[in-house]
Amino acid sequence: MNPQQPITLEQALQWAIDHHQAGRFQEAESLYRQILNADPNQPDALHLLGVMAHQAGQAQDAVPMIQKALALRPRQAEMHNNLGNALRDLGQIEAAIQSCRRAIALKRRFPEAYNNLGTALLQQGAFQQAVKQFRKALSQQPNYVAAHKNLGVALRSLGNTDAAIASLRRALNLKPHDPEIHINLGGLLTETARFDEAITHLNRAAELAPDHPENLHNLALYHQRQGCLAEAISHYHKVLAHRPKDAEAHFNLAQALDKNRQLEEAIQSYRKALTLDPGHLGSHDNLAIVLSRTGMLDEALIHAEQAAAGGQPAMIKNWLNLQLAHPETTYDALFKACVNWRDAAVDPACKPLIRQMPKETPPRLKIGYLSSDFRDHPVGRNVAPLLMNHDHDRFEITLYAEPPREDHWTERFQKAADRWQNIAGLSDLQVARRIRKDGIHIMVYLAGLFDTNRVQVAAHRPAPIQVSYHSGTTTALEQMDYWFTDEALHPPEATSEQFSETLFRLPCFYAYPEPEQAPPIEPLPARQNGYVTFASLNNLSKINNKVIQLWAAILHGAADARLMLKYRDHLDIPYLKQCIIERFQKHDIDTERLILISALEDHPSHMARYHQADIALDPFPFTGATTTFQALWMGVPVITLLGKNFIGRMAGDILIHTGLKELATESSDAYCKQALALAGDLDRLERLRHTLRDQLLASPICHENQYAQSVESSYQTMWRQRMKART
Repeated sequence: MNPQQPITLEQALQWAIDHHQAGRFQEAESLYRQILNADPNQPDALHLLGVMAHQAGQAQDAVPMIQKALALRPRQAEMHNNLGNALRDLGQIEAAIQSCRRAIALKRRFPEAYNNLGTALLQQGAFQQAVKQFRKALSQQPNYVAAHKNLGVALRSLGNTDAAIASLRRALNLKPHDPEIHINLGGLLTETARFDEAITHLNRAAELAPDHPENLHNLALYHQRQGCLAEAISHYHKVLAHRPKDAEAHFNLAQALDKNRQLEEAIQSYRKALTLDPGHLGSHDNLAIVLSRTGMLDEALIHAEQAAAGGQPAMIKNWLNLQLAHPETTYDALFKACVNWRDAAVDPACKPLIRQMPKETPPRLKIGYLSSDFRDHPVGRNVAPLLMNHDHDRFEITLYAEPPREDHWTERFQKAADRWQNIAGLSDLQVARRIRKDGIHIMVYLAGLFDTNRVQVAAHRPAPIQVSYHSGTTTALEQMDYWFTDEALHPPEATSEQFSETLFRLPCFYAYPEPEQAPPIEPLPARQNGYVTFASLNNLSKINNKVIQLWAAILHGAADARLMLKYRDHLDIPYLKQCIIERFQKHDIDTERLILISALEDHPSHMARYHQADIALDPFPFTGATTTFQALWMGVPVITLLGKNFIGRMAGDILIHTGLKELATESSDAYCKQALALAGDLDRLERLRHTLRDQLLASPICHENQYAQSVESSYQTMWRQRMKART
């Protein structure tokens, strides 16, 4: 202001506004402050100086100035709207929402306020309400770029990806050089696996905003989805250089490191994510899985339980399955975890689709099987003897399948069924309705809470009789009628597990097809080596500290004996290998006594690994089923410790039905003594090596037709019992 040419406050205010709108912020601020020096209660200057502070990233200074302006002019809609923006940036979401609503109440045609209200609701997690507000803004201003962009983000949060992409494309048509629109669109296209389109937008965003952390994050996710893990990891590090306290970036980096077999670094990144965000469920869940592989089962369970507390069924399932491998888990705790899973996975308002039994017994019982494991998988091999030998004159077989990938076993299952139903992409209710439409009389759910099996479909009661088969625990579903087992798995009057189902004992629970292309038996390796080789080819997560303690005691008791460990190619990961070595070293077992093998092999080569083993040692409490059968087939006796539940007696069940009850021990001492006794009797080991395969073939385990008939007889018994109860 020139004192020789006095101007009014109104003129000064207009000059300040002109400077502000032209981006000359220093000049504008100087004028606003001169106006307020002359009149501390000038509401427009207070308001606009507050807006300028907000634009400069100083929302904490903006709020009191705008509030003072509103005290002087309470019915000014623009002031309420701008106050809402500043409050939102301070994290005061509810207050921001109230301010935006007051702005709209004062000025009904106010697209900016509707957009800002939607943004606050979006930040609050009220996605449906946010969508409504963005659409109101667009009804008043159809070419409002920010509203189209925000609508896309809200629809994305609701999982409405196609509509979200359409909104973002409209925003991009209106403003093609906006990097944030390219960033959001590229990220969404990556999520939906439209990779060719995604990279176009991500690269364009990188041209417009080279160091934008969000785009770097999206590029990392893109490379991770494409399997380019080194590039993904590099981009995550760039993100964290800009945003070192970004818990989500640390989490995603950890996932990429895990997939890249950099487990030690992955653990560190998960821990960093949890330091920044202690409630990050994904980090708790994934860290639990990684820790279980390294033997840190106690800590793994702590993280798994914290993840499960979030109420997501998949995370509760992980927590439950980790408990199965922990030697201190109680049966009450297992049952409680199953109930927790049920309560999270099943809608309590779910109504039965089938209310009563048919009036007459049909000429052919329709049996349905639901599984994600109709492929080369332990469960698939377990049920193959049944499904390949059904009597189709008396039973009509439908397989409801959702395998993550198909293989030659999948083709065999398809040919063995009367009807094959691919249920991928269907909801649980849609699957249940299909089962009811197919008229299934007895519905069998395979492998319960393992893998991606959807046992919760049973809650809709799509069939009159429902059976759980090859599940590790109870399903806790009141709609599940029976649970297949046998007397060795669950001895009558001596079962510790809790079940919501009625136990139905088969003559023999397990059956296996003869292994394809298994190599012939070779001589006992101990004769040539001069020492006994114990072996375990089980999942490393089953080898808890008590297992290692017992195996170390056996090695101390057997002079010069070796222990061979192999699980796929996992011991090729340096950190896992070192963890195994260090855990045995704590029990004074030298590295030279461990044979740690890592190789991804075809089935014949995998079976040939048993040529190097004299005796197989079974882990506990999560015992081995398929590994037990394979070892016996290759002439290698298996020592197991009988537990008190299904998971703890799987190996024992196979041994008992093969006529090797003495190898199914009742205590750790007996386990150790049996292992050492075998190790000290090479003549007996040699006899077993050359007779075990024939012994298996003569056992119920390999009588496929007989096994199928026993299960079919069970179905008929279930049906008769239910028909009798109906009358």
